Amino acid sequence: MRNFSILFLLSVTGTLLISACNTDKKSNRQSTSETVLAKTGNDILYLSELSDILPAGLSQPDSTAFVKRYAESWVRKHLLLTQATRETEGDADEIDKKVADYREYLILQAFEKQYVDRHIDTTVSTAEIQDYYKNNPENFTLQQSIVKAWLVVAPKTTPGLDRARNWIRSNKPNDRKELQSFAYRFANFYHLEDTRWTIFNDLIRNTPFADDKNNVALLKNNQFAETSDQQNVYLLAIKEVRLSSQPAPLAFITPQIHEILINRRKVKMLHELENKIYEEAKKKKEFEIKVQ
Repeated sequence: MRNFSILFLLSVTGTLLISACNTDKKSNRQSTSETVLAKTGNDILYLSELSDILPAGLSQPDSTAFVKRYAESWVRKHLLLTQATRETEGDADEIDKKVADYREYLILQAFEKQYVDRHIDTTVSTAEIQDYYKNNPENFTLQQSIVKAWLVVAPKTTPGLDRARNWIRSNKPNDRKELQSFAYRFANFYHLEDTRWTIFNDLIRNTPFADDKNNVALLKNNQFAETSDQQNVYLLAIKEVRLSSQPAPLAFITPQIHEILINRRKVKMLHELENKIYEEAKKKKEFEIKVQ
């Protein structure tokens, strides 16, 4: 290793950091001009290896500090690896087998993903989703209560709160528009999606409603609820409810069913691919099974 300071190396070889990505690393390391940052045993850390990881825009002192920290970490890791190799020599065959198995797994995963991405049809019809929902009701029991609801959180000093209380109780289109306008102008938070199911606990998280231990009663008995804290008023109007342990509405679990059906197609496609490869190899006599 050359007896230069890291600061000097950075100032002299700054252009190397920029161009190293486009230079053949193997030939660089065989060159006498390759700069060594650290060495332990037969392992060497070259300056060019940092070209892809050195953050852009660092000052010279910060670059020096970064490279020094990286070299220190590199040395520690390789010393630990060397010691681990010595201590686990008896397990070398087992480790090599695990590495080989994992490599095979990664290759197969990459191949299967590439094949599926190229060939799978991700279109699922409404009829397919409805059929699966109808034939598997036991798989779609709600684990949490869900609602279609409006929630508006506004400062206590907000003008027009009384009107907002009336609007949020109403189902009239004009009142909904008024509530939306109010929420856009004054609310710290609002949820006005009453056409889409929402998990109730997610909706009321970070509100005083979440502290109410009797939320089931709130869901069963109230279409409107109001609470407050020191700063805000919380207005909640529940339009529709499905309680935990009840069947999930189809609209709520449609994305889940879509994913299930696509995964089934993937499994079937990969099984067919495996059989196809096997049968083609069998015809070409590319393998032998000696076991009778």
